[in-house]
Amino acid sequence: MPDDLSLALSEHAAGFAVDDVDGATLAHLKDNLLDVVAVTIAGVHEEGLDALRQFLRTTSATGAGVVVGTPARLSTPAAAFANATAAHALEFDDAYDEGGGMHAGPPVHATALAVADELGSVSGAEYLAAVAVGLDVAVRLATAPEEDLGWHRASVYAVFGATVAAGRLLGLDAEQMRNAIGLALSQASGTRQPIAEATLATRLHTGFAARNAVTAAALARAGFTAAHESLEGPNGFFTLFQGGKYDRDVILAGLGTELRSSRISTKPFPGGRVAHALVEAALRLRSAEPDEAVEAVAVSGPAEIVGWAAAKSTWPVGREALYNPLFAVALAVEADAGPLRAFVEPDGTPAGVRRLFERSTAIEDPSAGPHGAVELTFSSGRTVREVAERATGYPERPLGAEALRAKLRACVAHAGVRLDDEAIADAVARFDQARTTSELTQLLSTHT
Repeated sequence: MPDDLSLALSEHAAGFAVDDVDGATLAHLKDNLLDVVAVTIAGVHEEGLDALRQFLRTTSATGAGVVVGTPARLSTPAAAFANATAAHALEFDDAYDEGGGMHAGPPVHATALAVADELGSVSGAEYLAAVAVGLDVAVRLATAPEEDLGWHRASVYAVFGATVAAGRLLGLDAEQMRNAIGLALSQASGTRQPIAEATLATRLHTGFAARNAVTAAALARAGFTAAHESLEGPNGFFTLFQGGKYDRDVILAGLGTELRSSRISTKPFPGGRVAHALVEAALRLRSAEPDEAVEAVAVSGPAEIVGWAAAKSTWPVGREALYNPLFAVALAVEADAGPLRAFVEPDGTPAGVRRLFERSTAIEDPSAGPHGAVELTFSSGRTVREVAERATGYPERPLGAEALRAKLRACVAHAGVRLDDEAIADAVARFDQARTTSELTQLLSTHT
């Protein structure tokens, strides 16, 4: 194994064989692709997306890249930018729970689909091998920090994975791939400050990563050189961005033999991942007690869970609901988790949701377990309590084929676009046999 991380990753990315993707990983990759397609459709008309596409139409050339859920085709960087941004708009995209909530799927798939549209001859098998390596690199890097310094990993780390996925499709050799990784370093950016303030900029972070990845891979192919010690040099990524506080062994362990893309989780609900176990606990309680009115809710758990919930004690405005665990739990109790629209338009939810939210509390209690607990108080004064389990969507608790199709249907309905969800799901299911990726992307355009 090479001593330098960038060399190790570039040799892995360039040399990984298409037929080295095992059956279980292949199945997970197709599930992840379907999930990214679904959430991209869901986000296509969310706030800011129409303005972004208008900006891209007026500032970039038309091209072969399908802009999902629209009739537009844009240049490769622009299409990747638009689609990756839409995929993150509802915080409904995948999560690498071992890597600080990393969202690798939107930038990697958006980049790869746009590059494949441009090339026109990429098979489904070639595509899946490229994204397998891209996702693997992205989540390996995202797992390495020993201290969280506030970077938004879906942007600052994902750009490297998206770059190697694009590089694979463009046929980069190991030297070119190393330059592409160096060019990605020159564009890596994004902190979590926009998330803390619930701003629209958060939606752009995955888009920036995808756009910059296309640029990095294309310029490396054109002969641009870049930093070779891009990750561990004196001013390299981990030296500068992490102050040297990272575990390189985490990145290298099993490199080339284990694809960590299979560890990526799928969200059953929009919003922050930490809330999902609590939402499912609330749903179980409510399904067992469907008739009696709930007067109050108490969420308990370790500080990392309830601290976030306690900080969100005021009724959310617009997309703030995406980051509010108490809102998500109240919505689960009063409206069976509600439609996707509730997470960006909380004022449109039933009045009972707000009433219950205002009677919700967050209590620090480590004895509640690692995922927390939910307690409901009924109008009679009786209480029931449910300790949360690890949420569905983790690799050990996958959503399953029908749940993924249901998520796709919900996303298409939410967006209000005319797309054939069954045809899309069927195309993804057989994607490893597809002659070209356009068999799928044509279905994602509203021209068809």
